[in-house]
Amino acid sequence: MGFDPTWEEIFRSRSWGRYPSEDAVRLVARQFFGVSNRREISCLDLGCGGGAHTWFLAREGFSVTAVDGSEAAVRQTRALLDGEQCTADVRVCGFLDLPFDDVSFDCLLDWGAVQHNPWVDIVDIHSKIFRMLKPGGWLFASMLNVESSHPTARKDERGRDMEGFRAGTIDQDVFVHLTSGEELTKLTAPYSHVSIDTIEKTHDGGRSRIAQFLVAARK
Repeated sequence: MGFDPTWEEIFRSRSWGRYPSEDAVRLVARQFFGVSNRREISCLDLGCGGGAHTWFLAREGFSVTAVDGSEAAVRQTRALLDGEQCTADVRVCGFLDLPFDDVSFDCLLDWGAVQHNPWVDIVDIHSKIFRMLKPGGWLFASMLNVESSHPTARKDERGRDMEGFRAGTIDQDVFVHLTSGEELTKLTAPYSHVSIDTIEKTHDGGRSRIAQFLVAARK
């Protein structure tokens, strides 16, 4: 898939994602809270969206690179950084064409971004993620799992691919791959340390169920 142009429509129509996820903040802080010189820690925000996590990482003093396939999202991220007097290298880039060298990053954040690709592309992207991480580097990720549901969305026969997904502030139909436990085991197999948590919540008065894997994996 590479990049779904629906996301460009979404980010052109609204400012979105002003504050970072509490769970993402917790995972980053758990591993890097005690680092004295954070400029030496290189972070990649993969799918920066409106820039909330890019802003958080930059404000905390990390050396930050951020990418998104949406030009409107990148403009939002740059404007947020400028307004907060933070700096990061923010680029328009699809996940299948990441221009970074192997062993480039100490930390890579994928907060619900890679999941909006077919499984075959997700496997390819995660192989790139592993190669881009330095030895000892961390992947922090969130991804919807197969327990997620939406009343008008359509799942395939395996219950893994969902068309027409909407939740929270997403009011346009998007594609999402719902990761199974077996698939997550495959994605995290190359890592030396893996911690997986699961959270579930509802949206729209209980009409939608959001079930997520939260992943911390060390290379």
